[in-house]
Amino acid sequence: MKTWMKGNRKYCWAAYFLLLLGLSWSTNRFMPSGMFSLEHWFKEAVNVIPFKTMVYYFNSLWDGSLNVNIPIRFFIMNILIGISMGVLFAFLNRKASLVQMLTFSCVFFMIFEGAALLLRIGIFDVDSILIRTAVAVGGYQMIQRYVLTNKKVIGI
Repeated sequence: MKTWMKGNRKYCWAAYFLLLLGLSWSTNRFMPSGMFSLEHWFKEAVNVIPFKTMVYYFNSLWDGSLNVNIPIRFFIMNILIGISMGVLFAFLNRKASLVQMLTFSCVFFMIFEGAALLLRIGIFDVDSILIRTAVAVGGYQMIQRYVLTNKKVIGI
């Protein structure tokens, strides 16, 4: 199994990227082409302000102004995507440093968000990149520390 993964890393990453696009496509509706005017592009389809979406979703959960499923799905999907990235990266790149993991996951998720925007299956949201990167680094650290080094989680 290890030699197969080592020889086919690019295929693993390509499959992961396509899986993420499919996941994004199945949870979001296509954006109508009229929504891609320059005005809409800058106002609605691109969020480059950190924590804007997260604060909005937490406030909407608190005051009940938005359907509960929307923010919950936002956080759950981003956490699941981040965890899977951390696990995949840990198994394919065992000797990578934390800085390499952080850089790779941030760039990967920026490309993913850009592809979702250009293919009109979503928006570019920097909050998604932040959540996914943080969770991916946490998942990577957990796998590196407790699975790949055979350390016990609870020392008895």
